[in-house]
Amino acid sequence: MNKVIVNNALQGKDDYWNLITSTLSCYEVKEINSHGKVIKSLVDDDYFLVNDRWNIHVVGKIPNFKEQYNSFKRKYAYITFPV
Repeated sequence: MNKVIVNNALQGKDDYWNLITSTLSCYEVKEINSHGKVIKSLVDDDYFLVNDRWNIHVVGKIPNFKEQYNSFKRKYAYITFPV
């Protein structure tokens, strides 16, 4: 993920905002092909950026989370970020 920079020195508000928006505007999908090689792809999707409440059923469609989603047994269906 070229957009996400770990341990970077942020110069100000704009750098901080750009890092957050670029990180939440996409996600990385990792899949293992038939030869055992890990294939990474970047999916541009602003769902996580524009919503302050994430639906478990939407997140569960992302291949990285299918196993956890299939074992999810709780009643609530949202991850919320209260202020």
